[in-house]
Amino acid sequence: MVHFNQFRIIAMAVSILSLSSCMKKGESYFEEVITFSEVNLAPETYWNGEDGISSYIFWSVAFNNYYEENEGEVYWEGFAYSNIADTAAADYDSAFCAYLSKGGNPLNTYSVVHVNEESAIMFFASVGMPMSVWVTNTALVRNFLLNGDEFTAPFEEGDWFMITATGYDINNEVVNASEFYLADYREEKPYIIEKWTFFDLTSLSGSTKVIFTLSSSVSSESALNVPAYFCIDNFHIAYSS
Repeated sequence: MVHFNQFRIIAMAVSILSLSSCMKKGESYFEEVITFSEVNLAPETYWNGEDGISSYIFWSVAFNNYYEENEGEVYWEGFAYSNIADTAAADYDSAFCAYLSKGGNPLNTYSVVHVNEESAIMFFASVGMPMSVWVTNTALVRNFLLNGDEFTAPFEEGDWFMITATGYDINNEVVNASEFYLADYREEKPYIIEKWTFFDLTSLSGSTKVIFTLSSSVSSESALNVPAYFCIDNFHIAYSS
């Protein structure tokens, strides 16, 4: 269930947007690369919607966020923003840390995505041609997959954890879906993503929005047992001119 109103969108000033997003014109199309560095974060900090902004617009793309605080308990979903990279983080208070095996954060500010059903939605200003996005695990998820917790065993042979990006057209009909494995233990060389990795989205051309969802072999009937987070950066989209 989506908890936000897609029309409650707060745009950032154009003068700020122009600093680090990239737009260029081809012979018959415009391209944009969304870097998220327009979010003005102090070092080693994050934004998760606490200030009441329900979405951010970067050029032509709106990224939703839902935030709620009830009796001291904080809940958020959708897209948050962070510049923290921490390989040691393992608890839910450290969900805003990208896991980068070589340390540091060469892509600077990025988006942390928290998925609850269809809560993570990107809206486009017009019919677009999504090209790609770079993804990695949060440190929380990476350490959960490797070590498990008191309720769930570590990943073992046959397990997997996957992002599905589904594009929808102007009539809200599915255009196509693209999949990316954040961890895959089905092959001879099991892996967990521990660095920024390219995710091809070209099959979603013709979409007006993209919804990210998560699935895993480690699930119960009603819920995903893996923490429902991942990180994205450098979202690349094109539009016909």
